[in-house]
Amino acid sequence: MAPMPWCQKALTAVRVTAFALACWLAMGPALADSERGLQAFSAGDYEAALGALRAAGETGDASAQYHLGLMHDAGLGVAVDAVEAKRWFAMAAEQGHAEAQRILAIYWQEGKGGFQDPKQAAEWYRRSAEQGNVKAQRTLGTLYYQGQGVARSFAIAVRWFERAAAAGHLKAKRNLGYCYYFGQGVPRDRAKAAALFREAAEAGYGKAQYDLGFLYYHGRGLARDRREAAGYFLRAAEQGNADAQLFLARLRIRGEGVEQDDEKAWFWLMLARIHKPGASAYYLDQIRDKISEARREALENQADGWIPTD
Repeated sequence: MAPMPWCQKALTAVRVTAFALACWLAMGPALADSERGLQAFSAGDYEAALGALRAAGETGDASAQYHLGLMHDAGLGVAVDAVEAKRWFAMAAEQGHAEAQRILAIYWQEGKGGFQDPKQAAEWYRRSAEQGNVKAQRTLGTLYYQGQGVARSFAIAVRWFERAAAAGHLKAKRNLGYCYYFGQGVPRDRAKAAALFREAAEAGYGKAQYDLGFLYYHGRGLARDRREAAGYFLRAAEQGNADAQLFLARLRIRGEGVEQDDEKAWFWLMLARIHKPGASAYYLDQIRDKISEARREALENQADGWIPTD
């Protein structure tokens, strides 16, 4: 091929520059609309945000499209409309917006704005996860763990849990802990499971606190210690974890790791019975006659006004 004459090169360069300039000029108003719309959205002025974001979204601004999805999803400045929300999320997702991809996956998973499609949900979680969205990584791990929308694979589930856990996702650490505890996708290692539960528990995750308490109580993966178990059950119970509330009541009745106290047990059972009615009734029957009617009523009133720490 003969070399391009210098004049033709110059003409080509001019054309490229002109095209880039035309694109920039076309994008200018859209970028201004997007910035104005996002500022209004952040300020809670959804009426102003709607017009600006719609103008930007219709010209292809992914961030504007994502925020329009949020507005229609939650009814911010517009009526709640799952179909319209899904349309905007899909537009942003197709352009690679990772959080829009994750939310679109939720729409497919739950059947919002249309019908359920587990395979579509898994695919959009995957796209988001591969971009580093930690929540999508953890959810994709659960899909592989359960075999929803994908072929069940503990090994693949572990890989996604590991990525999310490495980024600090507490639920992923707990999920990974269960994989090590039961030996699913990894060699069974209850000491490793306990270490993962501890990381999540010390960060304040109530379910992991309960798990760690359970391991201490039974001596699995670490030395048996009923006092330590009671301490973790208490931390989880104070956050509203019904399993921990029930277990803590049991310890109070038996005096294991804590001072025996039927009244404190009654209080925790009043809270646990909301989600654990059968088991709570079993323990309540054991101590009902040991507490006066007046004290039971007082404890029930105390439980009615109780607010969890989380």
